[in-house]
Amino acid sequence: MNTPFRLYILLLGLVTLSNSMPAGSNTASNLQQSCIQESLQTSECDIMNINCQCSDADFISSSEDCVLSQCTMEQSTVTKNITQTLCGVTPRDKIREYNWISYILVTLSCCIVSARLVYRKLSYPKTLSVDDWFILLTMVVSIPSAIVNVRVFTSNGLGRNIWTLRPEEITNFARGFYIIAILYLKRVFFLKDVHFILLSSYLPRENGPTPARTDSRLRHVIRFCICGDRNLPVSSHQV
Repeated sequence: MNTPFRLYILLLGLVTLSNSMPAGSNTASNLQQSCIQESLQTSECDIMNINCQCSDADFISSSEDCVLSQCTMEQSTVTKNITQTLCGVTPRDKIREYNWISYILVTLSCCIVSARLVYRKLSYPKTLSVDDWFILLTMVVSIPSAIVNVRVFTSNGLGRNIWTLRPEEITNFARGFYIIAILYLKRVFFLKDVHFILLSSYLPRENGPTPARTDSRLRHVIRFCICGDRNLPVSSHQV
């Protein structure tokens, strides 16, 4: 019952609430009512005893399987919303906490990057190197991700139970997910470039002929491409 992806449970009360459902939903209402009646046949609870039905694991599991096999995602989500309300379940709402975490992390990141850039401009040789510019670029790419987190994700259900969402909110959340996935890959790309440029500045500089220096740098680039990007497929799946 606590599994976040279990959307289809508790079909109580739909007999009395079916008349209040939108036009064109009679078929779905009939299916939901039939699931109630079928589940009650194997349950010890009376049809009017809502408290018993809310605490009967067998009734919940049977109703869940029935709705999963016969109803659409939208119908099942509406059903879950109605039944959870009848059972007195308090919806989860962590939007405020999530937004504060996003604000704090973005602010800290901007402060740290700004402090580094100011220090580089004030210290010798008073100029920004290539890795500084890539760090700044990574920060610029990260800002849209923070905006998507707050303006798209939390506005469309992140931090709340999925059964409290409208179908259009779930669709908007999925669209935002594709955006954040692309931005994440871009951040990983720029961050790896920062690591490579920073580490290459500490490598010993060859004083030999130009072809030898070029060959050495090429070997370092190839080594980084092989070893530095090997976790990119894993990162993609984590998104």
